[in-house]
Amino acid sequence: MSPTPRHRPPHDPLPDETERAGARAALPGVAIVVPCYGQAHFLAEALGSLAAQSHPPAQVIVVDDGSPDDVAAALAPFPEVELLRQSNAGLPAARNRGLRACTAPLVVFLDADDRLLPHALEVNAESLRQHPEAAFSWGFNRPFADDGRALTWGATSFRGAPSYGRLLETNVVGAPVGAMFRRRALEAVGGFREHLRACEDYDLYLRLAREHPFVCVGQVVAEYRHHPRNMSGDLRRMYDAFTSVLDDQDDWVSEDAALEAARDRGRKDAALRYDLPDRIDAAARDWREGRRGSAVRRAIDTWRRYPIAFPDQIRRRLG
Repeated sequence: MSPTPRHRPPHDPLPDETERAGARAALPGVAIVVPCYGQAHFLAEALGSLAAQSHPPAQVIVVDDGSPDDVAAALAPFPEVELLRQSNAGLPAARNRGLRACTAPLVVFLDADDRLLPHALEVNAESLRQHPEAAFSWGFNRPFADDGRALTWGATSFRGAPSYGRLLETNVVGAPVGAMFRRRALEAVGGFREHLRACEDYDLYLRLAREHPFVCVGQVVAEYRHHPRNMSGDLRRMYDAFTSVLDDQDDWVSEDAALEAARDRGRKDAALRYDLPDRIDAAARDWREGRRGSAVRRAIDTWRRYPIAFPDQIRRRLG
């Protein structure tokens, strides 16, 4: 059993009275928050994917986070969309600004360069209706290229029972594009932590999972665009942020051996996912730029740190 952590707030049931009574009602309304910075040229695709939903959103909010491009002009074909403007404050702050303007009970955060599949809102809303104690529901996302081409690698997946312990081992949810949250749960934990500049979504999942169940719909619901400006492409930044988020779990795992072990596995997963390829990239960069001695030293040091994973990662990077 997990320990009772310090500063634990009292449990507040999430569902409405009708849900607790088991009433079968229409699927609840969904608000979509779309933060945008420098990606106005993608907005038509993102908003078009909302127009195609089998369960249309009740509210769509675009947050112009001090974007250097013309977000308002990109929204001209979408008069029903609410536009909020703010000075550039970063992705977590933009999401929180949109969250504060939401009135629907369910919330989805769709980045301006991503897309939802037509059934995304319906299946996640139905999942939350069936699991009234869950703080959020999520489905898988599949990658596509900057030019719209489908990619055959990198699709997310999950098997088993979702739990706080599983999240400690790795971010099983992935990017928030495939997730749907109860607004009350988000408000109770204070939304995204705005000082974080990466892995703020992973941090949010962990804080929610400490208090409430969460569920997976087990199917692809979203498309995640891969391009050179993806935050996830900055491997060192991601590694530092991922390990920092895991370090912040001390109050919840320090007296539970199973959770401590799960966090240790999470640190190892982060090292293999971000630190190892970042070190290999640095060695390759040195080699290309003529610093052959530095490249060899980096490669040897990386091999010593990761003797088992190093050869396989080299094959993947070359492939």
